[in-house]
Amino acid sequence: MLKTLRMMYRTLKLSIFGTLDRLIWYGGFYLFPTPRVRRWLISRYATYVGKGVDCYSNFRIYGGKRLYIYDNVKLASTLCGCEADIVIKENVFFGYSVMVLTPQHDYNHVGLDRQKVITAKPIHIDKNAWIASGAIILGGVTVGEGAVVAAGAVVNKDVPPFTIVGGVPAKVIGHIQPNQTTAQSDSDNMGNQG
Repeated sequence: MLKTLRMMYRTLKLSIFGTLDRLIWYGGFYLFPTPRVRRWLISRYATYVGKGVDCYSNFRIYGGKRLYIYDNVKLASTLCGCEADIVIKENVFFGYSVMVLTPQHDYNHVGLDRQKVITAKPIHIDKNAWIASGAIILGGVTVGEGAVVAAGAVVNKDVPPFTIVGGVPAKVIGHIQPNQTTAQSDSDNMGNQG
């Protein structure tokens, strides 16, 4: 009987704190919609949050505290499933309704085992990438520097630097010639942030 009561107390305690946590999260986004408050809220759930990070109210993080967001990243209504590391480097920006998902279920299992058996692989998004609205990035993927993931693309393989990928599954549909003046000004700005 005592063991059952302890378990009920622990479940209730986790439920209450989980609810309070969500109230702080959504209340902070809607009641105090300043970038500073948003960064503070993200830092509660992320391992590292750089300068100039901003996001909108529908930004969500699930899983462990394994999210690394570097400087000047703009996140719209992005969903991050962080059962493995997600690294988002400098100057990356996301469109609306982007999903960055490290976990996946094993389709070889059946029934409840399919729901319970989860594997997770890290995701790395290199600097100056653009992830357009509705894109889905799956575990084990690296998005290269300056790459563009087109709207609605499902990325299940690495994206080379300075390429445009689109489709389901995502394939290379174009190449980008980096603007030398933009690349130079980026490196100049990085040197001035010291």
